[in-house]
Amino acid sequence: MHEYINYELSFEVLVIPFNVCICRPKNTKKKEKEALATSSDSGSESEERSTDSDEPEGYVKQRKFGPELWQGVVLQKVEELPSAIDGMSAFELANVEKKELRNALKDGRKWKKNCPTKWKGHAKVRYADCRGSYMCTNDNCPYKVHYGVINTTQFEKSGNQCKVCGSDGKYVPCHARRYISYGKRKVRVFHQGNHTCQPIVKTTRNVQKIKELVKNNPNIKPAEIQSTIVLSAFRNQMDWQTVEKEAASVVNRKQISNIKQKIRAETEPHGHNFEAIVNFKEYCDEKDKLYVYKINDRRGNPDQPSFVFKSSEAKMKLAVAMDNEKDDFLSEEFCFFDGKHNRCRGFVTLTAIVYHPLLRKQIPLAIMEAEKETTENVELFWKLFNETISKASNGSCKSFNPIGWCTDMAGANLAGLVNVFEVDAKKRIKSCEFHFKDLRNKKAQRLDIDSAKELKTLCDELLRSTTVAAYEEAKRELDTLIAADSDREFLTTWISWWHERMGFIFHAFASTNALQ
Repeated sequence: MHEYINYELSFEVLVIPFNVCICRPKNTKKKEKEALATSSDSGSESEERSTDSDEPEGYVKQRKFGPELWQGVVLQKVEELPSAIDGMSAFELANVEKKELRNALKDGRKWKKNCPTKWKGHAKVRYADCRGSYMCTNDNCPYKVHYGVINTTQFEKSGNQCKVCGSDGKYVPCHARRYISYGKRKVRVFHQGNHTCQPIVKTTRNVQKIKELVKNNPNIKPAEIQSTIVLSAFRNQMDWQTVEKEAASVVNRKQISNIKQKIRAETEPHGHNFEAIVNFKEYCDEKDKLYVYKINDRRGNPDQPSFVFKSSEAKMKLAVAMDNEKDDFLSEEFCFFDGKHNRCRGFVTLTAIVYHPLLRKQIPLAIMEAEKETTENVELFWKLFNETISKASNGSCKSFNPIGWCTDMAGANLAGLVNVFEVDAKKRIKSCEFHFKDLRNKKAQRLDIDSAKELKTLCDELLRSTTVAAYEEAKRELDTLIAADSDREFLTTWISWWHERMGFIFHAFASTNALQ
């Protein structure tokens, strides 16, 4: 029925008569899918990974392997992968925290980027091939002359140049591969192939001992930690192998410093000690109870954010004198309010300042370190400010009442002031013209030279117009300029934003004695 015909080109052609029906078994399709899922076909897994055009000469793409390849291999249960794994091996890491998993999977080899693949019965599988290594081909390389062996480890990261002699190295391919199967509570690692590259020595860190030393003595230095651990091994007369292991675990001083910083971050999240501030407050209270007026640590009192509010009786008397209904030279001075983000690590420093004409300098009336510059914290600042001004005046002044406030246009600042001093305060808030001009210049950089010049001119007219009619005329000209070119559409929302806040900055609406 079947005939094989041999041609000169050595092809074999299978001839099937038309009257023969070829039937596939019932479950063939299903079995093919299962076989494909187990990844035991002869295809290449490189099809699933992104194309790497920088593969060194000599690299050979490997075939795809399935889990059945490790059938019969003993599964070793470990807390972290051992160094210098070679040959067929399998490991299981159980109950490893997610943040520690990366370190637990280090085995001293340089692997390529993990790529996805599919194994039947495994939820998530990634595989990676070994990067291989380079060897120096220079017979006169100082490394070879001094140590008597060829350099196969010290090469530039960005290329294949020998770090010792600078000559180009020869690529040595490494056909080892590992698969990582991620489960819910455990991770399994399957390794196959023998490495031609040298493993990186994996040093174990004596983390537990270092943590104990730092917790017992927070001011201990990394060098003292190194000496303490090594001397402890000598005092206990440990064998030399253990002594060398202890010394190797603390040889990296930078790692010890990182562990120390991590512990301090856990015990003092922002690097601050509230207990020390409480002790300092007790000391300050002997002189002035307003120096450190109130403190709150969110960890002890979660109903309020963490903060430290500071002032003094002398400064609060200046705040009393700023009352706009009084006949005092300070009653004509605005209160400047802003937040600094680089003064205290992990906190924003909210500050209320007044310019003193006689001293010719700005005097901070009150300072509060807060977690963030939010409406809640700004409102808390001014409530505490009113408490301190009441204490300093023996109850004669219940609330801060300046001629006005000068602050930026942050929504938290405006909302916080209005919540404490009511809607009337909104009419007395003045924004700094510098912010408007600075933003105007940044917007102008996106336009051509002529359009930028015209934008700056119209913005200045908008700002300096002393009457409502002049302001509206400048606004119409500005709208016309924007509408004339579609490339200027981005200015529409910016102008509208300032127009809605015209009372805070533009001369036609702001107070006549307001700051500029």
